[in-house]
Amino acid sequence: MSLDSFGAQAYNDHDLAGAANVEFLPPEYAVIPMSAHGKDTLTVKFSIFCLCLMAAGGCGNVDYGYPPLDSWRRMDRRGFIHNTSNLRAKKLPNNAVLCETQEYEPEDVRPEGSSDVEASQSGQVAPDEVQDERVYVSARYYEEDRVEFKNEYGKVLTTMSSSWVPVVDGHVFKSKDYGKTYFTKKIKAAKK
Repeated sequence: MSLDSFGAQAYNDHDLAGAANVEFLPPEYAVIPMSAHGKDTLTVKFSIFCLCLMAAGGCGNVDYGYPPLDSWRRMDRRGFIHNTSNLRAKKLPNNAVLCETQEYEPEDVRPEGSSDVEASQSGQVAPDEVQDERVYVSARYYEEDRVEFKNEYGKVLTTMSSSWVPVVDGHVFKSKDYGKTYFTKKIKAAKK
């Protein structure tokens, strides 16, 4: 396999992100001999470098479990993203495997007592539009009174458990340092 044929050429030829009812192409595999070397040749070092690039795209954090290679995940309300190729699509392709790390239905986070009518009159949210600025994370108890989670940049943050406010669909933590609102459906038990 040469360098010219390596990469996302098959995906570009079929325009997966633009086509509404296209089937996902299975991943391509290559056998790389250890003796491969030279220009325009797929080498072991180059293939490992490409795997690192693939891991850097999207959600590349080290975790306890990983989704299947040929699967998709939801990107908030904007569409779907492929777990391996980092390809984006507004509609999920036919026979696609949707793999969610957390099952959630995003809702607007507002103080109790405020309504959609009040928010739409103040210009915050259109009546039929849900605005969700939360960052979805997987949180777990670190100690009895502390919760740890990885932010969107992969940095492990430790907070007081009292900082997490219960909401209808989970728990919310508002970070003053990062200016973000972090959301988790459930705070998991501490590691043993």
